[in-house]
Amino acid sequence: MKVVASRTGLSQPDAEMRVSDVIAQAKDGLEKARKAAMHTAMWLTLSLFIGALSAALASWEGGGTRDGTWGRSAVRQTTPRTV
Repeated sequence: MKVVASRTGLSQPDAEMRVSDVIAQAKDGLEKARKAAMHTAMWLTLSLFIGALSAALASWEGGGTRDGTWGRSAVRQTTPRTV
């Protein structure tokens, strides 16, 4: 506080108030940055899950199209064997 008072020419109580204001602003800025990083991480995770789901569905459709089974029932119907 003495350094701020001597360099700015403020009185000691004014210098203490100025330092506490700067510290409060810094803490507020850190809190805003933390919240922004948290939201960014949540949206990034969500978008990765959506991308993985889209890729899985596209590969399922592509494999079915390649094999000629896309849109057909997944359960095979077999005819009983006669002895």
